Amino acid sequence: MSSYRVGLGLALTLFLFVFLLCPLAGLLFAAILGEQAPVLNWLTPGGFIDALRLLSEKGTLDYYREFFSTPRYYRGFFNAVGLGPVLVTVLFFFGWLGQSLVPRQKRLWAWLRGPGLIMLFALVCLASATRPLWADSEGMWARVLDGSTVAGRLLQACGYCPLVTLAGSLIGVGVAFCLHFTNLPFKKIFSLLVIVPLSMPPFLGALAFKNLLGDFGMVTRLFHLVGLTHPFSGQSALSAGLVESFLFFPFVTMTTLSALERFDTSLPEASRVLGGSNFYGYITVTLPTLMPGILAGSFLIFVRSFGDFATLRLLLPTRYSMIVIEAYRDFTGSSYFGGAAMLSTLMVAVILVLLALQKYVVEGGSYQTVSGRSGARSAHPEETRTLRDGLAALFCGAVFAVPLSFLASTFLVSIARNWGAQIMPTSFTLNRYGHILKACFTEYDSPLANSFNLAAPSLLGCVILSFGIAFLISRTRGRFSQFLDFTTVLPFVIPGVAFAVALIGVFNNEAFDLHFTAKLVIIAYVVTRAPYGVRTILASFQQIGTSMEEGSRTLGGGELLTLTRVTIPLVAPGIIAGSVMIFISCMQDVAITLMVAPPDWYPTSVHVFQEIERGRIYNASAYGVILFFLILIPYSVVFFSKRFGVKPGL
Repeated sequence: MSSYRVGLGLALTLFLFVFLLCPLAGLLFAAILGEQAPVLNWLTPGGFIDALRLLSEKGTLDYYREFFSTPRYYRGFFNAVGLGPVLVTVLFFFGWLGQSLVPRQKRLWAWLRGPGLIMLFALVCLASATRPLWADSEGMWARVLDGSTVAGRLLQACGYCPLVTLAGSLIGVGVAFCLHFTNLPFKKIFSLLVIVPLSMPPFLGALAFKNLLGDFGMVTRLFHLVGLTHPFSGQSALSAGLVESFLFFPFVTMTTLSALERFDTSLPEASRVLGGSNFYGYITVTLPTLMPGILAGSFLIFVRSFGDFATLRLLLPTRYSMIVIEAYRDFTGSSYFGGAAMLSTLMVAVILVLLALQKYVVEGGSYQTVSGRSGARSAHPEETRTLRDGLAALFCGAVFAVPLSFLASTFLVSIARNWGAQIMPTSFTLNRYGHILKACFTEYDSPLANSFNLAAPSLLGCVILSFGIAFLISRTRGRFSQFLDFTTVLPFVIPGVAFAVALIGVFNNEAFDLHFTAKLVIIAYVVTRAPYGVRTILASFQQIGTSMEEGSRTLGGGELLTLTRVTIPLVAPGIIAGSVMIFISCMQDVAITLMVAPPDWYPTSVHVFQEIERGRIYNASAYGVILFFLILIPYSVVFFSKRFGVKPGL
């Protein structure tokens, strides 16, 4: 390895160690100490002795014990992930461990990791639904499954995030199959609309839901006008779940479409030749073969819903505990750092366990095609349309109508001069947009100006970091490249609230004092948004290979010349695509910015969130529409441009 690669590797390792690994380690120590852990100070001479002394004096597991004795803690955890999924995961790992230690009982361990999991989950759901019949009202099970209705207890048994993941995955797979296998009308339009939900920040969807189905929403008023009651509460887990399901389903749609492009159609055809029906072929051949792509999208939905602080905060009732909300409340409300750190470590543990499960399932099965052919056949536009095509169009139309109605209602509220008891506003104005744009150019601390002031340096730093990491991963082999690859995935899957608590715990002290500074916000953006750049740039590196760089060096070009004149131009499409994704992600962030940034640096995303909480929906809607188009325009350019190395539909 050349000297400059060694230097680059050391610099990147030092940066990730200081701003990623140390905060995560500090988070664990804070959950044991109950206070901020000065991890970086412990690395100085004599610091190790101070760490041992502090741990011996204040180290305790009481904060983890509080998890089992504090109702809002364990209810928030089980409301988020579900009692059933937790027990199923424990049984799965027990079966895996048993097979590793006692391989002679192969059938028993296989049963525990197969039918046993289904039976256990069904038993948990049945026990939850009938809990009042067999459990004492003051007992442990009554405290965990405290729902007053059967539906409420089933929600606690299944978990909010798993149900959102299931709903979003079903919608996403359905849309992908309709777009690929049917000749539905307006197919190109539906393909274009896939980016609309991805471009809408979740908190903007929460605002739109309030405008439509809130206590004074348009649809709610229409119900009252015709004498109907609201089908469900506007402040409920169902409301938040609907918003997230219809905004996150494109993750599964895109990964499934990507898998379908490489799917060998001879496999389901062989199933039909052997006497299987089309439905049987879908269930036993198509879906299992596409499972890696579906699981990848489902994992993204779970991660987003698990850490989506803003939507849960806006749409869940106060009495409904959720672990990410409880961590935020402990940190900001009661300043109980030990509780916030403990809950944050549990959130990180949940994501890491889920990541391990996904890796085990994907790597444990064989998903390769038999013949090596790729490219599943899609319907031709000139084919005669059938009833199935019409039903597919109705399904896609109904699905995309939801995010489009979110956008339309938000725009309508933003231009309404005022809105009384009428179903629709009677007068309109564009003055709010004029004031926002004027403030952006005349006020240095306006929300829109802050968005660009934070995103621009973060984008530059993140591109440099991403390029360096992708370069080393693609051009080096061994454990160091694996370390970089795994380390850059961590910020992407860790919930924003948990990472904000981790950063504050390490850098809020006399030595650094970065809390409530724009510098820490930029550092947080660079670290947490790096995976977007690393993945796109790494894909470009893998496509170009090393032959052209070797040719440049053979002809006398130095390392710097080769880097600037050959390597960077070749991977420029990946850099541009990654830059757009980094910019979009920075513009959408709420949790980290709200907890780390000083108030006069709050960007548009946080401003919209706070305006919604204050009830100023007109101003929030105007800012939200501008934010949506700031995200949509660059996203659409990359999404549909082959020049940037991103195929349409990916």
